[in-house]
Amino acid sequence: MPITTIDQLTHDLIQARLLTQQQIDDALIQVGSRSQTPDDLLKVLEQTGTLTSYQTGRIRQDAADELVLGNYKIMYRNASGSFARVFRASRLSDGETFALKVLRKRWADDPTMVAQFQREAEMCQKLRHRNIVRIDEIEAERGYHYFVMEFVQGGNLKEFLQMRRKLSALDATRITLDAAQGLAYAISQGVTHRDIKLTNILMGMDGVAKLVDFGLGGDDESGDFESEDSEANARALEYGAIEKLPGARRNDPRSDLFFLGAVYYELLTGQPPWPATKKPDERRMSTRYTNIRPVRSIEPTLPNRVCEIVDRLLHPSASQRYQTAAEVSADLRKALNELDESKPANNKATSNGQPTILCVENRVKQQDALRQYLSKHGYRVMLVGDAQRGISRLNQNPPDCLILMGDSIGSEIGEVFQQAVSTANDQSVFTIAVLSEKQQKLAKKLKSLDRARVLVQPLKLRDLRATIEEGVKAKKQPNPLA
Repeated sequence: MPITTIDQLTHDLIQARLLTQQQIDDALIQVGSRSQTPDDLLKVLEQTGTLTSYQTGRIRQDAADELVLGNYKIMYRNASGSFARVFRASRLSDGETFALKVLRKRWADDPTMVAQFQREAEMCQKLRHRNIVRIDEIEAERGYHYFVMEFVQGGNLKEFLQMRRKLSALDATRITLDAAQGLAYAISQGVTHRDIKLTNILMGMDGVAKLVDFGLGGDDESGDFESEDSEANARALEYGAIEKLPGARRNDPRSDLFFLGAVYYELLTGQPPWPATKKPDERRMSTRYTNIRPVRSIEPTLPNRVCEIVDRLLHPSASQRYQTAAEVSADLRKALNELDESKPANNKATSNGQPTILCVENRVKQQDALRQYLSKHGYRVMLVGDAQRGISRLNQNPPDCLILMGDSIGSEIGEVFQQAVSTANDQSVFTIAVLSEKQQKLAKKLKSLDRARVLVQPLKLRDLRATIEEGVKAKKQPNPLA
């Protein structure tokens, strides 16, 4: 039934526990008395950030009650598949962010599908590891089956790779090592993944990779999924195909290592090791997985150890592959150490004269935009997602310029700026704070100083670059008082 009055809307929002009376009263003041329609109120609530666009869309469809499950308020939809959907949610009791994985309604009355869903959650709830997404609660309410997971701020590797195209050997090896360590722990607990792929490895803003979505693949004889061409069953066909190759067995833990090799391959080259297809018959063909172009033929400059690890992970014979995830982790760690040692020291003396920019920004798209733009204009760009990590680097490897993005740092931007300026002055680092529109009132308090500037959004990248150039140029000028 469509919402026709303000009273009905406010009643529904409070009844659903989406908003408090005070939040509604504050919004009504902004709406004013001339035209108080439900849509006017929703627009104000969205403009002020009290509700998200996803929430207002569901409310307009008279589905406000679907936005709260248990102690969690759904904010956005993050991902959607044929089996379940994943939402970003906020805990009502304290506002902490979590991910909710919710079984799609069309399977809620199917005992087999509900059991499959709960099996995954129960199997993984016991896993507690830095490189595995944590599951906290398993719940059912009003016909919804869901579990509560750790929320990873960032994105999956497929999204990450779409922006970066391909990764350096160092970054690809670090990510693959994280995934291998998560696998090693899970297998030690008797759990195989059965669905290793780019979208099931999440990349946090802290640079840590985490495995998610264990056990959905099953195998090609399970028959648990609704159609042969569903995403889950497609993965089951691929796992089943390599387990028909020499030396393998059904539900072989070494199958996860084979597909980990495929992930590593794609991170290094920017292309998958075999052609993409939606045809089940082609997914079943063993030649699809045995006629892989050698990674060195695509990237001839890759270190020998990296190529050897990829080749061994993707060996058609399971007996010639790595036998355990712990074994591949050890080799990846050696490769990572070698790559770290061969990398130029992280300081200005080895940056070939390029000014170095350190930017505190935790949003992947903004990170890539800054990296691409500033690198194109001759700067060496380093990015960190955490403000305190950025400030600590001022003492360890001081850059020429530190940029603090207010949208990323949030309400602590004022305190962080003052702390950064104090530390940066000791190291002669030029500091820039870029405040969001909502933070512009802080601009008067955070005065621009001799070695620091305060800018306010909206801001064009060329204006930011002009400020950087100003600071870097001033730094090169001799101090007449020295």
